[in-house]
Amino acid sequence: MTTSTLEVSSDEDFARVRSTLERYRQHVQELITQKQSKPDMVAYKELGPQLTPSPDRHGHLPGIRVGDSFNSRGEMAILGLHRQILRGIFMPPKTLTVGAYAIVLSGVYTDDEDQGDCFWYTGEGGLGNNGQQVKDQEFTNGNLALRRSFEQKTPVRVFRGSKVKGALKYTYEGLYKVMEVKREPSRDGALVCKFRLEGVPGESSASCKVESKRMKSPEKVRILKNKLGRTTETLMDNKLGRTTETLMDNKRKTFSTEESAGSSPRRQWLLESLKGRPGLLIQDISRGVEPRVPVPVFNEVNALVMDPDFEYISDYVWADGLDQDPLLIKVIAEEDYRMRSHTMYSLHEGCGIAFNAWMRQADQRWYQRAQECAHEYEWAASVTAQSPMNLMTPLESYNEEGLLLLTESCGIHECGGVNCTSSTCMRNMQVTQGIKLPLEIFMTKQKGWGVRCAEAVPSGTFVCSYVGELMTEAAASGLEQGADHYLFSLDFFMYLFKELHLRGFDGLESEVPAHRVPPHPALPFPVALMEASYRDSTCYNKNGQSLGDMGLTASTSHVGVLNAFRPLLTVNAEKRGNIARFINHSCNGNLAIQGVFARQARSVVLYYICLFAVRDIPAMTEFTYDYGYQIQGGKGERGMLCNCEEPACRGSLL
Repeated sequence: MTTSTLEVSSDEDFARVRSTLERYRQHVQELITQKQSKPDMVAYKELGPQLTPSPDRHGHLPGIRVGDSFNSRGEMAILGLHRQILRGIFMPPKTLTVGAYAIVLSGVYTDDEDQGDCFWYTGEGGLGNNGQQVKDQEFTNGNLALRRSFEQKTPVRVFRGSKVKGALKYTYEGLYKVMEVKREPSRDGALVCKFRLEGVPGESSASCKVESKRMKSPEKVRILKNKLGRTTETLMDNKLGRTTETLMDNKRKTFSTEESAGSSPRRQWLLESLKGRPGLLIQDISRGVEPRVPVPVFNEVNALVMDPDFEYISDYVWADGLDQDPLLIKVIAEEDYRMRSHTMYSLHEGCGIAFNAWMRQADQRWYQRAQECAHEYEWAASVTAQSPMNLMTPLESYNEEGLLLLTESCGIHECGGVNCTSSTCMRNMQVTQGIKLPLEIFMTKQKGWGVRCAEAVPSGTFVCSYVGELMTEAAASGLEQGADHYLFSLDFFMYLFKELHLRGFDGLESEVPAHRVPPHPALPFPVALMEASYRDSTCYNKNGQSLGDMGLTASTSHVGVLNAFRPLLTVNAEKRGNIARFINHSCNGNLAIQGVFARQARSVVLYYICLFAVRDIPAMTEFTYDYGYQIQGGKGERGMLCNCEEPACRGSLL
């Protein structure tokens, strides 16, 4: 797995990129003044030999961040990102024995199918003047280069073109891999070459898609490595330095104590600016619970009003009595202790930046080990074939503007220690600091309530986390049909561990080393915390241990082991929640999910489900993400039609 060079780029790298762009843009303006035709191409031709880095290479380029945007193809060319201005595929100039370096998604080909984190890309050639496919495409030139990328598993830089305030801009989406190649008839009849690309986890701005009825994390995540058979640490309260009751008291205090209504000048200005706007129903549904911004409600469509029984909260709250359950107290305490061990809390004291630096040192030792055995193992040879600067853990998760640099399927660790007072640590608290955007709830024409922002939102911006009432999966399963529309299972990491079990350990070292993966739970969870229907099982795991006592139901041992990775907790935002529960589904959403360890929620059973912008979003544009609903146990509503109106709409939420 190729890892970002963003965090190992030096100040000189970023300065070089800024200087190159300044010189290029200045020269383009000079050519425009001279009324030169195609000034961007001419500027690149004249300045390229001096400024464009050489030689061409795969992967991230130093000084370039995922999410960076460019005003023209010429800017991408002068930086060496995509040097073929008039072609969608940037390939080696003389030989096609290696894969493509980069591609541009611009919507030229009607057979493209863009779903954000994965897409079908149509090859080059055969377009007529009317934009229709008039000739068959062959596996030559750029199409052959992309097929080489598939065969050699080399990453491809992806850029997505979009209009921002009427101007075409290109956003660097990060690294993708070609997962499938085919040649088939196009919509116009002629044959086209098609390539399915998926974002490399942790290396692209697209996060993993949600894949289940209760908004679950994906079953096909490609980024995990841990040894499930390792000995579980025994929970020692004296090692934690506090009793389990004290631990739950701290979490209860954190989750239930709302910050008082803010009186910052910006918040007051936002409140004043709402007065007189058409359709304003509620000036601030949070009633000051969101200390930095009000949350207004608008309806210019119909006569519906907000549910009077809905209570706005800004953080998790426990279901009645759940925080007093001795079994849950023990599980939560043990998982907290395991995560503290994983993050070396005794050394780093909750500092996410220090943890990342420690992980990076472990990465260096891992890379050295790969060098020593590259002649013996395929994974080691694959690792050492890449530049070491591409394989290091990022030191920071957010850039200087507070934008998420890369998605991370092993979870993002935010700062939370008493000594985390530096500007770097404060920047590593985007989720901890809460909602900062002027978000609005509004009535849509077809989908009920929706969410938008009064300001433009750059790609990588933290929008909100999905919070509500914490309950067990057992309690959530007992809710009536329809009442489960606002459930969100905390199973982001459970799917990682399940995927590991399905794929096995062999070959994963080349994607991610074991030391990066957060500790899997001390399974099984107590049966009393799970559904009663899971108690009677005659299934056995690979060690011959009965799974009946583990609270599992399965027809085979394989399925039984997978059931061990079921989540413990679910978030229910039906009656108590925040603005996230109003965000609608789209088959091509502009938001994506990221698991974040922050505040007091810092384990794989209790963390924050966060929504980040995966592309630049204009002001007053509805926020959406892919629910990925699936029918579970015959309980799904097949009549849940999708109204997202995306070109690749599936037609149904199921």
